[in-house]
Amino acid sequence: MKLPDLYVQCLFTAAASREMIKREWLLDALTVMSDYSYNLSTTAKPEVGHVLQLPGADPVAKKGQVVCINKTHIGVVLDDEAMSLTIGVLSQVGQPPFDKNDEFHFDNSIARKYFGDVELVKSNIPDPTYVGRFIENMIVLQYPTNYNVFQYDNTVWKFKAVMKKVTNALIVKKLTVDQYRSFLDNFYYLNHMAELSVPGLTAKSLMTDPRVKAVKEKFIKEHQGQLTDPYVIKQLETELGIMDREFLGKDPSKIFFDGLGQKAYDLWRKKLLLMIGGIPAFDASSGKYDFNPNSLMDGWSVELLPSIANEIRKGSYERGRETAKGGAETKLVYRVFRDLIIEKDDCGTKRTIEADFKKTFNINDFIGRTICVDGVDIVLTKENADRFAGRVVRLYSPMTCECKNNLCYKCCGQRAKELNVKLIGVQTVKITSQFMMTSMKNMHGTVLQIINPELSDILL
Repeated sequence: MKLPDLYVQCLFTAAASREMIKREWLLDALTVMSDYSYNLSTTAKPEVGHVLQLPGADPVAKKGQVVCINKTHIGVVLDDEAMSLTIGVLSQVGQPPFDKNDEFHFDNSIARKYFGDVELVKSNIPDPTYVGRFIENMIVLQYPTNYNVFQYDNTVWKFKAVMKKVTNALIVKKLTVDQYRSFLDNFYYLNHMAELSVPGLTAKSLMTDPRVKAVKEKFIKEHQGQLTDPYVIKQLETELGIMDREFLGKDPSKIFFDGLGQKAYDLWRKKLLLMIGGIPAFDASSGKYDFNPNSLMDGWSVELLPSIANEIRKGSYERGRETAKGGAETKLVYRVFRDLIIEKDDCGTKRTIEADFKKTFNINDFIGRTICVDGVDIVLTKENADRFAGRVVRLYSPMTCECKNNLCYKCCGQRAKELNVKLIGVQTVKITSQFMMTSMKNMHGTVLQIINPELSDILL
């Protein structure tokens, strides 16, 4: 639903008064309650979509608070001055005033009226935003920073992306340690409100397009003898996946699946509702695949038990083997690098390596590193990264550092200096830990993918 102006006004009032962060407000505003945190009796007749003026009303109700009026209507207090209340009447009891998917436009002029001239109101949001997105922006990013560090984030939030944004602000000292702690508190507080943050259980979340079975049977019949070819298997998986996505449409559970990422569709929903699909043979060197047309909801067929058992066994075996291997590699890396430190700011080297930000590397992964452009040393920052994106530049690297026994910050990167990192051994362990984590994740299932490589990718 697109929110009328009165609803948007109530939303901004609750945000500016910080009533919005209270658990009671969130439940009263977004769910159906048996009782509300503040109940008001009056002889006045409330009407949905209208403003109710109550002179001489109980001053206990605060601006931004959700109130229940005469046990029949729900509203938000717009003003509580002069011993009276001004209430925006938003819905009848039994219907929440807001839904997290309600749309409205984030108007800069309205935001300035409520929050002043701060970083938040500089946000340019041409597309509609949503009540749920507005609430998470206010509670997680704006309240801890007093609205003056981050602009409004109108994207679908990913945990790692949000954490990276906030930790980067902390590193460059746009954020204080106390503000960072407040961010963490608010982030996990909102995340653990399951009533609001897990819209996963709907009728459509438990089923898929009823046409899937017929489409699958037709495809299998047309491709008899080809169903051990991973390319053919992937064709069917892709077709069924598109049908499943279209079936979900704008169902509330889609927000839940989108938040989990692509694996929610390509692995979990696929295996549960569509089909198991291609299963790599237990012999890793064979390149062969078994084909299981059944989903977990369809059940197991006797003739498919060997491949199912092999898949289970393969996951357990590889997890154990690769975990042991990762542990051994971690110990080796620790022994090699534990005495290596960053000892000075600049070793004085003029040697660099080539960094291709056009094709090979993502420049955002090199923020804080030093490059050399036309003989001038430049530290890459978020502000100047666009100047060098898509270019091939010379990059200072630990591989070319000329410190006698150790390394320098110029070659390792200014981010290490900002974080006061000196011991290299602790950082290098992240590489082997990632190898181990990747292998452990494989136990939970892998996604069959088809890649069309370029000739240069094969030969070089």
